[in-house]
Amino acid sequence: MTINYKSELDRWLKSERDKQRSNKPFNKRFIGSRGYPHFDAPVSLNNAKAIGQLSGRLSNPSVLARWPFYPFLTKYQRVRRYRHNHTVATVDSSPVVHRDQKEQTHIKSRPIMVAAHQDACVFALFAYLLTEPYEAVIKKERIDDNVVAYRSIHGSNNVDFAKKAFDYMQSTDELACLLIDIKGFFDNINHNKLRELVCTVLGVTTLPDELNHVFRNITEYRFANEDNVIKEIKHQKKHYLIKIAGAGHYQRICKPEDFNGVASENGQNSTLRVRE
Repeated sequence: MTINYKSELDRWLKSERDKQRSNKPFNKRFIGSRGYPHFDAPVSLNNAKAIGQLSGRLSNPSVLARWPFYPFLTKYQRVRRYRHNHTVATVDSSPVVHRDQKEQTHIKSRPIMVAAHQDACVFALFAYLLTEPYEAVIKKERIDDNVVAYRSIHGSNNVDFAKKAFDYMQSTDELACLLIDIKGFFDNINHNKLRELVCTVLGVTTLPDELNHVFRNITEYRFANEDNVIKEIKHQKKHYLIKIAGAGHYQRICKPEDFNGVASENGQNSTLRVRE
């Protein structure tokens, strides 16, 4: 399998620029320019020099095969949820739930991991390379009307898909609706099986070295707890949050040469040295 990365990269960047020029009220920012601080600086589509340097690296498969990924930064997102208070009674030896509709607050905490800005571009390019062959596979299997997640379908989003489902339910008398939420689904995916499926989508028996390297760093990633990183930076009396000239805001969590401390990697203490 031979991929013309220069051509694919140009197509991806063009599609990203087109998204920025669209008239949609809530356009997503280019994945490399999102405002969170990380070990590297964001990459703007308007910065020709930065995009040129990134393109030179991403268009070379031998460079991609050795791409030195930063660890993800992880922190916990706390979201206030509401749930109904309820009591359980027993009728004919069977439990019956009675809800009194009293709302109780519940704080849900879930880990959020963010990739370094240039690393995010690598992952996005990898996803872009899979898009067209993936669409071909699900159309061949005749399931393209059923699979809607993680696809760009005529500019529709989850709200559009939900409305379509509700409209259909209201127009049908005989219908059963099943809602399933699988706890820890992505955390428990069989990565060997996933790799096989990626190969199937691409029509290959084994992934090329550069794609296998990207795949491994998605599934066998390192991560550093953001709070621990910040504490260690301050403990070492290094500068935290680096402002880049002309950017107008803080763009790096620290200088790469300043961070060589103890951070959390896969739940264990270890020393992480970030790259330039």
